[in-house]
Amino acid sequence: MKTDLKTFLESDLLERYLAGTISAEDLHKVEYFIDEYPLVKDQFSVMEENLETYAKSYAVPAPEDVKQNVLKYIQKDKNIPVRKIRWQYAAAASFAALLFALSSIYLWKQNVFLINENKFVAYKIKTLQDDMVETNSRLEDFKNQLTVLNKAETKKYVIKGNQRAKNLKTVAYINPEDKLSALNIVSLPELPEGQVFQMWANVDGELVSLGVLEKQEQKKLVSIPYKENALSYNITIERAGGNEIATIENQVATVALQ
Repeated sequence: MKTDLKTFLESDLLERYLAGTISAEDLHKVEYFIDEYPLVKDQFSVMEENLETYAKSYAVPAPEDVKQNVLKYIQKDKNIPVRKIRWQYAAAASFAALLFALSSIYLWKQNVFLINENKFVAYKIKTLQDDMVETNSRLEDFKNQLTVLNKAETKKYVIKGNQRAKNLKTVAYINPEDKLSALNIVSLPELPEGQVFQMWANVDGELVSLGVLEKQEQKKLVSIPYKENALSYNITIERAGGNEIATIENQVATVALQ
């Protein structure tokens, strides 16, 4: 029942009850909660007081000539006392002011709702755009991989680990004509926590990073950066996240490129 009460308080049923725009079914529901829960009754009382204060603050007296004409017209019926007529006139004016206040609050809440809806729609559009960019990127990678594998100019290089990484095996595919390259990570041995395998291209005697070899990419063909005039591919053991400079003494695999 606490959940029902929380849901009720977060809804706009009390506001619509005050404004008189509530359905018969919801009307009984509101009256039930007001009778059963002191918290709801207190909140309803506060809302009534706030509306009354709001109505008084925005109440505009009718022009004097209009007021007098109305009173004269009504006083034609001698059976209606003037005091009662004035009370009815004041009650009508108060009701009009209260109705205006309720309408203003309803329109304000509708405006807030529309603003939130627009923000949600904008978020959804941004998410879809990001998904499209990511999907297009994946399709481009897949297209490049197929190009690498299917072209006759593509060269294949098997890279095997040394004594420090006996189970390491990868296969590199390089297409110098289209300047594309890909890597099939066949197997990666386990490493102590905090260490990773990182691949490098030897370009004019300098090792340039081609990225970290991820365990979850095993048995998959992944794109790697193409490096012009690369002399060899090398794999080293580096700290988690990879290094900017290769740790030569931790080299575990290398293959010369033709």
